Amino acid sequence: MRRIAEPVAIAAILTALAAPAAAQHHHHHAPGDAEAAPRIQAHAGLSLEAGQVDFLGGERDYQGLALMAGASRGRFELAAHVPFYRLELGDSWGEGPGDPHLEARWVALRSGELDAGVSSAVMPPVGDDDKGLAMGHWMIMTGGFARLTRGRFASGASLGYGGALGGGGHAEHGGGVWPPVAPMNGHEIEGSLQETVTLGRFGLGASLSGATPLGDSLTLALFGVGATINLGRMELGVGVGHGLLDHPAGLRATTHAMASF
Repeated sequence: MRRIAEPVAIAAILTALAAPAAAQHHHHHAPGDAEAAPRIQAHAGLSLEAGQVDFLGGERDYQGLALMAGASRGRFELAAHVPFYRLELGDSWGEGPGDPHLEARWVALRSGELDAGVSSAVMPPVGDDDKGLAMGHWMIMTGGFARLTRGRFASGASLGYGGALGGGGHAEHGGGVWPPVAPMNGHEIEGSLQETVTLGRFGLGASLSGATPLGDSLTLALFGVGATINLGRMELGVGVGHGLLDHPAGLRATTHAMASF
C-alpha cells in the first residue's frame, strides 16, 4: 500500500524487482540439477514532480523530489520512498522532507503468470506537518496485492488499510485529509490499479488509486498516465496525473530515473 499522492513510485520499484524473480521462478531445471539460490536484486532512483494543490483557500504551487530504493530476494521485497517538498504558503514557502514510506512484501502465491501476496508499510513522522509537508504522526498500512503478466501486458492491484497510530487521526489539522502534498485520511481503506503495455524498449501505463475514509472524512482518487524507456540497466520515465473526487491535487507532471543492480 502507499499514500494516495504517490501511487506509482513504490509500485514501479516493486514491479521492476519482481521481473527477474518471476524469470527465475519459471526457469525449468534439468532433472537432478540443484535449484539455484535466489540472488538479491536491487534498484535505486530519483523522481521529480511539480503541480498544484488546493490549500489555504486557493491553488498553491508545489515541487517534490524523492529518493527511491528497493531490493528483493526470492519471495521477499523491500522498498523505500523518501520525499522532499517545496510548498507555496501564501507569501512564503515551506521546504523540507516529507515522511518516508518504508514497505515490505511477501509473495505468498506464484502460479503461472500470477503473483499475489501481502504487504506492510510504515511512515515515521519525519517532516514538518505545520508547513503541510508531512503527517505529524506515525502512519501504518497493511493489505494484499496481485500482479499478472501476460505477454506485453502487465497488471497490478492492491487493497488494504491505512491509518494513524494512536487513533488521533488528523484532529490537530482540523480533521479531513493531510498533508496537502500527499494526502491520507486518518483511517481509510485504500486501493490501486496499474496497467502497463511494453512495446520494445518503451512502456505505456496508466494508474488509478483511491481511498474511502473509515468515518467522516473525504474520498480520494488520483489518476495518472505515463511512459518509460528501458536503456539496459537504466529506466527513464515521464507522466502526468490529476486528483479526482475530493483529492486536492490539480494537474501535476512527474519524471523519474531508476537504475538496476
